[in-house]
Amino acid sequence: MFLKVWDFLRWHHQCRDGGGARICGRIVSAHGVLEPALRRMVAVQVPITADIEAGYSRTTQETVDNVHQLIDTGIAGINIQDFPGKPQDDLISIEILVDRITAIRELAVTVGIPLVINARIDTAFHSGLQGSAFEDDVFRRARRYQDAGGRLHFCIWRS
Repeated sequence: MFLKVWDFLRWHHQCRDGGGARICGRIVSAHGVLEPALRRMVAVQVPITADIEAGYSRTTQETVDNVHQLIDTGIAGINIQDFPGKPQDDLISIEILVDRITAIRELAVTVGIPLVINARIDTAFHSGLQGSAFEDDVFRRARRYQDAGGRLHFCIWRS
């Protein structure tokens, strides 16, 4: 059983380095995920996953550094998505998220943990694609994310 860390949404604060995601008009950083994740690790004896949005970062290395901090808390998995956090923004390119997932998987192998990577696919809400173009994009993203090291997929589907 996994307990998902959602409390980070209530931990709104300004990022010192400016590298955060905008949620409800406020900046949320990786630092806002770490404290509630650590509290959960101490409070419960079940594996915990953390929702890291699009990585709370501008670069793949920053994403890896953020995940490394979460791994240090004892986290069992992460959820990462291709939506950058602002409704007006386009989806993150497949190549960027593949690069981030690959680097996170390499980190997990290096530190020796079987980190669960759940890749969320947000094509339904943020691409404007319809019909077969929508389906093709979802399946292309799912295949690429799986090949990169994502073992689970969360996809919003519409018909």
